[in-house]
Formats: sequence, C-alpha cells, structure tokens
Amino acid sequence: MEALRLEHVGVRYGGVAALEGVSLHVDAGEILGLIGPNGAGKTTLVNATTGFVPLNSGTIVIGDARLDGKRPFEIARLGVARTYQNVRLFGALTIRENLRAGAMRRGDLDDDAMRALLGQAGLLEADLDAAASSLAYGDQRRLEIARSLAGTPQILMLDEPAAGMNPVETKALGALVRAIAAQGIGVLLIEHDVALVRAVSDRVVVLNFGMVLATGAPDAVVRDPAVIEAYLGSAV
Repeated sequence: MEALRLEHVGVRYGGVAALEGVSLHVDAGEILGLIGPNGAGKTTLVNATTGFVPLNSGTIVIGDARLDGKRPFEIARLGVARTYQNVRLFGALTIRENLRAGAMRRGDLDDDAMRALLGQAGLLEADLDAAASSLAYGDQRRLEIARSLAGTPQILMLDEPAAGMNPVETKALGALVRAIAAQGIGVLLIEHDVALVRAVSDRVVVLNFGMVLATGAPDAVVRDPAVIEAYLGSAV
C-alpha cells in the first residue's frame, strides 16, 4: 500500500529547473533512501511535498488526497511529517511543549504518551520540563523525530538526520528509522551517509540535476556506473 506518490513533479526557481519530471513512491512501512550530490534537488523535493514551495508541474498524492496546492498545515493534517537539515525545534519551549506542538493533528498527549515517544527516540531519561535547547545536539535531532512522530504520520521525511552525529549515534539512528517503518509508517530518508542509507533502506532513488538518475535495491544502485560517476566516485 502506497503512503506517498509523486508523479512527474517539476519545480522551477526562475529559469532554473530544481526538479524535472520526478516520479517516485514510498509504500507504507517502507524506507526509501534518497541520495544525490549537493544541489540535486533532494530538499526541494521535501519542500514541494510539504507545501513550502509550489509545483510547476506534476502531482503529489497521499492516499487518495492531492497535496500539491495545499498549505503546509493542511498537508501536515493529512499525515505528512518532516525534519530539517538544520534542527528546527522550538528551543525556548520545553520538551513537553515541543511534543504537544507535534501532536496537534491528533490532540493533546498525556505524560505516558510523551514518555513512550521519547523512549522510542532514545530519550527516555529526558526531563519533559527542560528547555529543548538544553539538549545535546544529537538529542535535539532525536527530539525533532519524536515531535514528528507525535502527530501519528503516514509518511515521515527525514532530511539528513545523521548530520553531525558520531558513529554510535548514527547506528542508533538507523535502528530508530527501522523501528519507525516497522509501525507501518513510510519513511523517506535523505542522507549523504551512504553506508547508513544502504544499511536501512528497502529501495534507493538517486537524484542528479533535479532528475531521477537511478532507482532500485541499495546494493545495485551504489554499483550503478552512472551513480558512481555522478555522485559516489567509487563503488561503496
């Protein structure tokens, strides 16, 4: 069952095509890795899906609902959640208040539900009343994921979640991503850490110059000569 589908999506900034004819889908419970060089259009794809930039062509659908043309809060209510390249918590608010903000789609959370979300993200010992900004960087990343999960999304889009993490944190992140998908949530994972993408993804899509260069099983994609030439430099 598909959680998300993009069909022939195009986005232009002035005369520059950031995305051109991009089609892909993410199934419920699937982890789709999205890789490619800087400037390939990966974050533009997330921004287009979540309503932050308009489409010039194509359609984006979750379930039987069209997302293109809707505003970000409407898209969030339909079950699309995301994180950002740079952590975007409400730093002056508490962990409790951040989780409540993420849960607006489904209503308020009690402390037990909040603890369950934090435990899933590896933050079981966090003080709900501590300021989000007081957390270490890796924990802020995990809180941002927990906040995204608070709204019970159908699709979760993770934009470079391993950025700035050490190997131990990255390994824990991989386990968290797999656990999220095991709940039936479709995950779109954008990452430059190809080892992480290869370890957790069911399929991988490669973008280059705003177009799909390759798609398929992780091991096959990272050995594709066109992908090696455009992005990897050598087989991984």
